[in-house]
Amino acid sequence: MRRGLCLAALLVVRCAHCAPFATTDQNPLLAGFGMPTPFSARLATSGTTDLGVTLNWSNVEIIQQSANEHLIVDAESADWRLAIEHAWSDRLATRLTIPYRSVSGGSLDNFIEHWHAFFGLPNGKRDSLPRNDQRIEYRHDQALASFDHETSGLGDVSLAVGYQLLESPRSASSLWWNIKFPSGDSQSLTGSGTYDTSISFAHESALSSRWLLSAQANAIYLGSGDLLPSQQKQVVWSGFVGFDYRYSNSLALTVQLDAHTAAFDTSSLDFLGDAWILTVGGEYKFAQGWRIQFGVGEDVKVEASPDVTFVFTVAKSLGAHR
Repeated sequence: MRRGLCLAALLVVRCAHCAPFATTDQNPLLAGFGMPTPFSARLATSGTTDLGVTLNWSNVEIIQQSANEHLIVDAESADWRLAIEHAWSDRLATRLTIPYRSVSGGSLDNFIEHWHAFFGLPNGKRDSLPRNDQRIEYRHDQALASFDHETSGLGDVSLAVGYQLLESPRSASSLWWNIKFPSGDSQSLTGSGTYDTSISFAHESALSSRWLLSAQANAIYLGSGDLLPSQQKQVVWSGFVGFDYRYSNSLALTVQLDAHTAAFDTSSLDFLGDAWILTVGGEYKFAQGWRIQFGVGEDVKVEASPDVTFVFTVAKSLGAHR
């Protein structure tokens, strides 16, 4: 009995800070939509506030075409997100997310080309596009959408409410409702120009004293926005599954697979369709309670999402988790 209690306590300690990567598809034509990042499966104790700042830094260079479509995306984006999550009770929490987003020609092209050369990976269309330049152009039949200037500004703010469905030393599940407000600018690709809402089911299970499984499923309803409105779908499904290996109380290694269905209709181009993204990295927790995460995301479904996304997070809990 005592041994079982000790094991349960150990699982809680090891899994208390196994947070998934706070990332979604950084496709510049999708980033304004209300696709939620991972939520907490295990809510904090009442009165606890979690603060986190995340940077998703991505780069993409593609040229795709079909019989009636032509797409060029040559851009780099930096998506900063401040997340403030507060537990009002042991079963109820809210999260406010405030994004700041920039889209430009960037500076990663040379690094990515050398990265590809080092690992023997193809450069795709990079050799036919200028370095560190920005060009986003989509032609569908006779309609043309073009974003060819550097932009930055406040993104679409979101507010979520979470409820603890189940909680035990080995596993936890929560349900979240999220609403995204049109505080960004669709012409600057910092927002979609409308309200979006979603329902998310988040879950985590301790597979052993060192291994943790995390997963989330999202049903997203998109309002009638300004980004390719004639092709935009109303319902999108997304989610992730991740495995966390707790090497020590301070260091964890994480692999996470994110996916979503297409947000645009009447398109056969991969970049406007379903996407699969694999992010690999880790987390380090300092004695003072600060946590840092670093991950690198790659397009598992090639040319369906940015070539690479670097994920950086700095977070701290003002209070102790359960």
